[in-house]
Amino acid sequence: MTAKVDLFYKTYPGDEEWLNFSIRSVNKFAQGFRQIVIVSTRGHNYNPPPGNIPVKYIELEQPPDNGLYPNGVGYWWQMGIKLSWDQFTDADAVVVVDSDQVFFEDFSPSLWMLGDKIKWLRQPWSEVGDGTVWKQGSDYVIGKETPFSYMVAPGFYFTRQATQLFANFIKLRFAQTPEQFYLDLKHPRTSEFVPFGAFIDEINHYEYDFFHPMEFNYKPWPIKQYWSWGRVSDEIRREIEGILK
Repeated sequence: MTAKVDLFYKTYPGDEEWLNFSIRSVNKFAQGFRQIVIVSTRGHNYNPPPGNIPVKYIELEQPPDNGLYPNGVGYWWQMGIKLSWDQFTDADAVVVVDSDQVFFEDFSPSLWMLGDKIKWLRQPWSEVGDGTVWKQGSDYVIGKETPFSYMVAPGFYFTRQATQLFANFIKLRFAQTPEQFYLDLKHPRTSEFVPFGAFIDEINHYEYDFFHPMEFNYKPWPIKQYWSWGRVSDEIRREIEGILK
């Protein structure tokens, strides 16, 4: 039976122009995905660009911001929501995409596969530059030294089983859901993708294989990463419109 694979976005109103571009690129280039799932903040009332891929749109109440969160509560809340994607869709797997990522050529779930395994990229911390900011938190979550970063390329493929195993690990270790964990300021800050990858690698989960990009004929996923902390400049707008024309 063919796996049901969705594309999953956690967004908010401030990223709407970026999200529109990303969804348009999905509609132009994506093949083999069942639907797009978008989770946003209550009151957004987002209307996605029309396309051939169905959209499931969900709005949630954002937790209150006490002013103590670096970058604001929404930044950390969205990490927990991504790791809770299985609450919002019955898909077998999702590819998690950020609003400021634009696809530029045809792609399908098979892009993330190598044989019958999902390929997840990893690099030693010595190679990731500023990415080492996530190491302390990753070590903390796993409870031991983690030798690799697992946030090497955008577009992350989560299976339902692997996601639930990681969520159960967080519950057993911290007595919290992933959402509660990322909102709890007593924990060191970390990303959503690095500890997930470290955990799945540590348990040698059968659905995944882990590679350094140089270990096989790696072609980067056809995703261009922009930077949504800034507004969409006229130059970037022209560039993206050129991709989508």
